[in-house]
Amino acid sequence: DGNKHGLKNQRYREFRHATAILGVPPHQLDFWDYPDGQLAEYRDVLAARVGQVIAEFNPTVIFYPHPEDRHPDHAVLGRTLEGLLAGGSEVRAYRYLVHHPYFPQPKMLARQNFLLPPVAMLTFDQRWLRFCPSEEAKKAKVAAILEYRTQLKNPFLRPLLLSFIRENELFSSPRL
Repeated sequence: DGNKHGLKNQRYREFRHATAILGVPPHQLDFWDYPDGQLAEYRDVLAARVGQVIAEFNPTVIFYPHPEDRHPDHAVLGRTLEGLLAGGSEVRAYRYLVHHPYFPQPKMLARQNFLLPPVAMLTFDQRWLRFCPSEEAKKAKVAAILEYRTQLKNPFLRPLLLSFIRENELFSSPRL
């Protein structure tokens, strides 16, 4: 819920504004209110809930956090999705990475740079895919990132968030 520092309502508002910029209508947002940093305690409930959403929505593509993301909540959600998709699902799965000591490099605004996977994560069980968005999509992404004012005030998170403003998007695709 992003409430680690008592900012839940503000973080939800920032998320609504950012997703609106990206074209996601408010009625498609669903906040589940799990406590920030404690998602592992809800692993079973989370798996059931995510499984239910997948069954009801029947997606053909899913983007989710990489299971090796260093943020514990991201990793739990990533591992949960991996488990749900492991049964030979026809869903195209794309994992994104946010928190890793060597990603992205450099951790600063570097618009002309490309996102590259951390060398330690170059393995045979996944493919890394690069997508180059249009200039319009890049502008929307920058505007969406700038909506996260509470995180941009944090001297540790600001460089990380700004370092995602690059020439490409990067996802890994598991070889399930």
